[in-house]
Order: sequence, then structure tokens, then C-alpha cells
Amino acid sequence: MEIKGKNVSIGQNVIIYPGTIIEDNVIIQDGAIIGKQPKMIASSTLTLHERGPAIIGEGSLIGTNAIIYAGTNIGKETIVSDAAIVREGCVLHERVRVGKHAIVEFDVVLHKGVRIQAGALIGEHTIIGENTFIGPHVSMALDKYMMRLPCNILDKITIGSNSAIGENSSILPGIAIGDNIIIGAGSVISKPINSPGIYVGNPLRKVRNLKGSELR
Repeated sequence: MEIKGKNVSIGQNVIIYPGTIIEDNVIIQDGAIIGKQPKMIASSTLTLHERGPAIIGEGSLIGTNAIIYAGTNIGKETIVSDAAIVREGCVLHERVRVGKHAIVEFDVVLHKGVRIQAGALIGEHTIIGENTFIGPHVSMALDKYMMRLPCNILDKITIGSNSAIGENSSILPGIAIGDNIIIGAGSVISKPINSPGIYVGNPLRKVRNLKGSELR
């Protein structure tokens, strides 16, 4: 049986798997699924193991038809919007926002104040620093061989704090992006970026440095 805190609101047709921990003042809207264990068929190249309970932190909101897998910890005052999916083993710190239809793959860490906009795909094992913005339909690729060669180890992506990735940008496998970096819409990030500034295009180029109050 799930553990419920005080003043928890649960909508119609919600599925909450056994062991799920729900803290105080949580809102779970219609059709949401909480605590689902991952499953694969025999031919899958991934090895899965059963995860611990999902935890929904105090004051959080889980939107209509959102899915939170087992072993994921949703931090305080976080929003997972309608039809978004957060896979197993993720850690979402407090006040994270995951937009409608966004997908957060397994074992991702989103630090305090991260904003994931609608339709974005956050790749497995990605780590995103505090107060970073991920625009609509940003995608992150982790399999550099696109299944044409064996790939047992995914090349994780890391993004620092106070950065912003513009709409429809693509981040390629293994890329590290530092703090205070702004990427314009539609860009392709194929090389690591460490120097704060504004970058655009494909191939990516630096437009200018950040100045004064632009740095956080």
C-alpha cells in the first residue's frame, strides 16, 4: 500500500503501485501512473533490475496521464506536467519543472530549479545543474553508433548551472556543457563547451561573451 502524507489530492483513474511514498500537499491528477517498474522483452540489449519505491515530494504536482517510474525521487514543489514521463532511478531536486510530453530517461539527475520544456528528450544518465533551462523539443543522443554497433555503455551528457539550451537544439553523445552557457534555437552541440557565452548554429559558433548581470 502506498504511503500518503496529509492533504494529498488524487484524481480519477490514477494507478499508484505498492510501496510508493507520497508526502504532504501533493496533487496527482487524472490518469497518472506512479511507481511503475521497468520491463523489457528477452531480446532487449539492456539489463534491468527492480527498483525501489517512487517518492513524490511535498507540495509537488503530477499532471494528467504523467508516468513516474519506480526508484525515482521527485523533490519538493516539483511539477511533472501532463503526459510527461520520468523513467526509473531519476532524482529531481526541489522546484524542478518538467513540461508536457517531455521524456526524462532513466538515472537522470536534475538539480534545483531546472526547467524542462514541452517535448524535450533528456537522455539516460544526464546530469543538469541548478536553474538551467532546456527549451521545447531539445533532444539528447547517447548512442554514438545508432545501434549499428554494440553499445553497452551510453555516453552521458552533462550540463552545468544557469545555462539555457534553445528550442529544437540537439546535443550529441558524451558532450559536457559548462555553467552560464546559452545555446540558440536549432543548434547542434557536437563539442564540449566550457567558456561562458552565447553560441548558435551548426556548426556551433560563439557569438559573444556574457556580460555583468548576464552571469549568474
